[in-house]
Amino acid sequence: MEEEIRGASSQAPQKRPGHMIAGVIGDRRETQLAVDELSSLGFSESSIFVLHGESGAESLRHRGEAAGRIYHAWVHFDEFANASDNFVKGAVEAAGAGEYVLDIELKREQISTRDTLLRLLKSHGARDIVWVNGGTTEAL
Repeated sequence: MEEEIRGASSQAPQKRPGHMIAGVIGDRRETQLAVDELSSLGFSESSIFVLHGESGAESLRHRGEAAGRIYHAWVHFDEFANASDNFVKGAVEAAGAGEYVLDIELKREQISTRDTLLRLLKSHGARDIVWVNGGTTEAL
């Protein structure tokens, strides 16, 4: 059984977030440190998601399928896939290879923290970082 990251939800959100930043971190310890730092900045477990392992990769592979829990698993990735299809494909491979896909959802009033979050992710070795702001997606 894969060990969960404390302070992060391993369940995908039920609806597409309007604002989020996501990236891939290769190391469990760095992922936990990033989540701990996010928590200290005031982000709750309900806004931090970590997808990892074959179960995470499988959820991404089957995004959008109407199959109970799988339908909801990372469905928000499917909704912005036009601009970030490479991220989704890379996230499937990364999760399947044992890396960690870290997704932070932001409320409208938290959008101004984007640069802080980008620095935080990079300081923990994140790569393939994307920013979703409303209907647009940007690789960072």
